[in-house]
Amino acid sequence: MLRTLAPLCLLSGLTVSVAAVEVVRSPARSETIEVERTAPARRASEAAAPGDVQRERRPRMIAVSEPVSDCVLSSGPFALPVGTRSVDWKLVNRGDATARVEVTVYRLRIGASAEVLPPGTLRHDLAPAHETHNANSVGGSHPFQAGSDYEVVVRRGDARVLPAVSFWSDHGNTEIPGTRIGPEGFVAVGGDCLGRGTHD
Repeated sequence: MLRTLAPLCLLSGLTVSVAAVEVVRSPARSETIEVERTAPARRASEAAAPGDVQRERRPRMIAVSEPVSDCVLSSGPFALPVGTRSVDWKLVNRGDATARVEVTVYRLRIGASAEVLPPGTLRHDLAPAHETHNANSVGGSHPFQAGSDYEVVVRRGDARVLPAVSFWSDHGNTEIPGTRIGPEGFVAVGGDCLGRGTHD
């Protein structure tokens, strides 16, 4: 009977170890979370049982990817200033990596859904310190018409991509003074506009 109780007494004196968990959020764009689990070392007062093999417990790392959506910006509705011959949107990438961008121009209509203007949504992989643009004429069979309201919507994968809309008095980038919509004129309307990295 005593031989049977002895192992039970030893088991009741064991301390249950609880794993420590530490969560570290990476500042990278991919927003990777690393979870480390470690077991506390055996206390010196806890003697190993005869024949007990002690194994080293190494930390286990678990990586979890948290995708971050792009930022969607809008110029808001605007009409064409008097004397506009061409409307030009442009983007410049002031980041340090290539960024994915999309631009869509809409004609706004009262009592009806907005209409996407030709040539439709344009997508670019914009290299650092590079600019892209698209200019379209006004009047006749061209996309822009006097008397209508328009909106430029930009989807960007990096907050350092800066948009603008220019109104030309000709077809050669002669901007009508005081009419430009700069980066400060675009407002966030969707996605994650606080991210700092680039689109993967």
